[in-house]
Amino acid sequence: MSEERTLNESKELLRGGITKLFWKYGLMACAGVGFSCLAVILDGIMMGNGVGELALGAIGVCVTMMYFAMGLCAMLGVGASTLAGIKLGQGQSNEARNVYGTVLLFGLVVSVIISAVCIACINPLLRFLGATDAILPYARSYALVFFSCLPLSVLGQIAYYFCRLAEKPRVAMIFFIAAGIGAIAAEYVLVFKMGIATAASAVSFVTGIAGTVFLVPYLQGTKNPFQLSKENLRLRADYLWESIKIGFPMMLFNFCPLITTVIINREIIAYGGTDLHIAAFGIFNAYITYVMNGLVSGGLTLGIQPIASVNYGAGENGRLKKLLKVGVIQSFIALLAMEIVVLLAAKPVVAIFAGGTGELTDITVSAMRIYILAFAFGSVATLVGGYYIAIENNKLAILNSTTRVLIFAVPMLLVIPKLFGLSGVWMAQPFADILACIVAVVCMAMELKRISKKENALRG
Repeated sequence: MSEERTLNESKELLRGGITKLFWKYGLMACAGVGFSCLAVILDGIMMGNGVGELALGAIGVCVTMMYFAMGLCAMLGVGASTLAGIKLGQGQSNEARNVYGTVLLFGLVVSVIISAVCIACINPLLRFLGATDAILPYARSYALVFFSCLPLSVLGQIAYYFCRLAEKPRVAMIFFIAAGIGAIAAEYVLVFKMGIATAASAVSFVTGIAGTVFLVPYLQGTKNPFQLSKENLRLRADYLWESIKIGFPMMLFNFCPLITTVIINREIIAYGGTDLHIAAFGIFNAYITYVMNGLVSGGLTLGIQPIASVNYGAGENGRLKKLLKVGVIQSFIALLAMEIVVLLAAKPVVAIFAGGTGELTDITVSAMRIYILAFAFGSVATLVGGYYIAIENNKLAILNSTTRVLIFAVPMLLVIPKLFGLSGVWMAQPFADILACIVAVVCMAMELKRISKKENALRG
């Protein structure tokens, strides 16, 4: 493929209006993720009303697996698609295909190995994640299905990121929506027609994610920059290492909630909580905040990344500067509005999941209103981190991907509960979000100044 054809394939990302492009790619990503999130929400309703509190407690434990899967998928998908996007911006289309072929093979191999190891050690793993005696059987049913389907989830998500890079965000959205619809239908039948409990929840999750695996043959069978030949489909250590290095901050962003979830589940019991409190945390962590985080990392951040990586590769500094301003500021306004709606409607929203249990509803609402108090501010760190991933600045990408959930949240979780008891477990996150936002704003200001200096140097 010639350099001219490669530039034509990337014409939209290099020439389209920044604000329009950002919202086109961001909203289409949100729409696709939104249907997956709808499946997650309906899963919570079905578990709470069709199975019960112990099922919600099991989901509260198993949400760590969701974060693990999304972290692995994001590391490979975002890392490789960012590297491939830079190659496309530089006119190196065959090298971009080599990146895609490498990460597909590696994703398949590593996910099969992880699945086998986790299934073999399932009970000790679930105990470590916080499963009590009562919750363990429900969590085990979920985990066995989840890990059995992990390879399909990884391949599907890699293809999803590359489909967007191929300037087919609408197709990626349609596949994600179709997977979400399939997930909803499958869980309804399993729970209400066949009487299956938490395994049905796992089927719903993996269907919503692994359903995108059909994008692999789609990319191969249609005209786009990522139709693979035999020479593209082999492991290349240099591209694999570079993809992992670029995507590592995104993996950290998804892995960090895994760490804090384990800590919170353990601290709930340590500070006098019960299975009911674990179920409450499961409701807002596995469903409500999971959906909100999904719209940030899987939606608005993805509105920034393909545009940034291609324009960075092409040296379009002015477009990068405008993208950073538009993407972060407008996203923050939208997320703040969403947060306010969730806070105001907390009780009726939570009641949908709680299965008519008044005490569980009250506990969940009280905890969640504290936990998400500064959500929109913390999300600024996610957006800025996503931008830095796209331009291969790993140090600042890692910093902004870990501040709100690891660098600040973990110390807060270890200190604040000592002062305020169980309430302090929920109070740690808002403090971490505000501190993460401050760091992100400083980094954003530094980046805008760096780009301006580079522009002035080029003009001079």
